[in-house]
Amino acid sequence: MTSRTTNPLMNAYGTPPSKTGEVSTNVRKFMWKLLHDTHKCRSYWFKIANLSERGMCIKCTTPETMQHIIFNCEANQCKMVMEHCTCNLCQENIDWPLGLDITTIMSLPLINIRLERGKVCTGATRLIRTIISECTFLMWKLRCKRLLDVDPETPEKQSPHKKQGTKHLK
Repeated sequence: MTSRTTNPLMNAYGTPPSKTGEVSTNVRKFMWKLLHDTHKCRSYWFKIANLSERGMCIKCTTPETMQHIIFNCEANQCKMVMEHCTCNLCQENIDWPLGLDITTIMSLPLINIRLERGKVCTGATRLIRTIISECTFLMWKLRCKRLLDVDPETPEKQSPHKKQGTKHLK
């Protein structure tokens, strides 16, 4: 069964996606969770009674989908981060992909930059994959920091494991 799964991936990616070396381990884990819809956002939080408000973006008052977190949320400074990524690619004369959305992020290993002759430019391809994946992961980390890092003055928003850890201090 493994060989049947590996061969199509080898054909599509050229090398197994987990061994490309283009992105860090944390980004690969993030991308895996993105593909399998296991990130803790929206519906995950709606299932937990005391934490259901985390399923909605406080600033934008919309459900926190991955599309919203990565591309639309003002609190995550998405536009600023994307502009920096675009500038980095422009300095290398690489065009930013048009219509970039969450499905494009999920299929990122399939993106290739080709020269005029049709040959894949491996350096430019690696750069665009790395910049877009790291940029996406950065916005996820910004969202998690904003959501989960709580000021000590607001104990009602602390996660349950933080509350349990401080019981012995009282």
